Amino acid sequence: MKKIIMIIGALLLLAGCLLAQDLPTQDTATHAYRSFFGSENTEWYYGEPLITGGIFSYRVVIDGDTTINGLNYKRVRKYRLYEQDTNDIVGFEVDEDILILAREDTTTGKLWYKRGNEEVLLADLSLEMGDYFNGLQVLSIEYDSIMRKKIILGQYNSPEREFILEGVGPEFPFGYPNIMICVYHDGNNIYKKDLTDTYYGCPINKEKCRATCNPMGFGSAETTKPLLFPNPCHSFFEIELSEESQISMYDGLGHIILRKKVYSGKEIIDITSLAAGCYYLNIANSDIFSWYKIIKK
Repeated sequence: MKKIIMIIGALLLLAGCLLAQDLPTQDTATHAYRSFFGSENTEWYYGEPLITGGIFSYRVVIDGDTTINGLNYKRVRKYRLYEQDTNDIVGFEVDEDILILAREDTTTGKLWYKRGNEEVLLADLSLEMGDYFNGLQVLSIEYDSIMRKKIILGQYNSPEREFILEGVGPEFPFGYPNIMICVYHDGNNIYKKDLTDTYYGCPINKEKCRATCNPMGFGSAETTKPLLFPNPCHSFFEIELSEESQISMYDGLGHIILRKKVYSGKEIIDITSLAAGCYYLNIANSDIFSWYKIIKK
């Protein structure tokens, strides 16, 4: 009997050792996710569709660190990439003197940016299935070929999807409609969008991660732009469409508040529940990609 007790005790001790080996160390517990920033340099390239039609490309870089109220931020500088050569789209950079402050928490995979006194949550890798983030629901959690966590966000009744990718960031960095094209850490390309020959109707340069075209040369968007009225409005506005379209509405911080498919003819959008202020509406179909600034009184 004594021998049996000794054997059981030894097995329990061995099991305890094995379990202890599986517990995360302090280092892994405090570095649960890859950093959104490179150790020395970080660059994001993204395109921004314009209300007047067309698209400009931007380069966003880290240019130092700062501390505010005990929190460590990265100073993020934004540059517009103007088109110099329509065949190569090499462009040149102009400092817009736009400074963004960004910080992260690698234990939760959260990324914030700060402009003025307000801090906006851009990414959260601790989200679970069914959670909501900026009005969208977590539809799936995946891992890419190098085991980076990827959270897919969207609405079940809409084909449009967005993502948050570990170590890279959200698909729409620093607020909509800035659509990410490429990301570099310390000179290494860690993400490149699967671009086709055009990007919202504009030519692209895959090697340089840019999509640029003359904003006034974006097809016939102005002549076919859907009618929208009244604007400003109080509780609703009406859109007159020539064909089935996808509409998306955002608040002033880029958070999506409405996304739905609408059909040709007149469509009434009820905004009674929204607070007074400025909102942005995108209408997209086979021919146009239009933006509107909606003012609710």
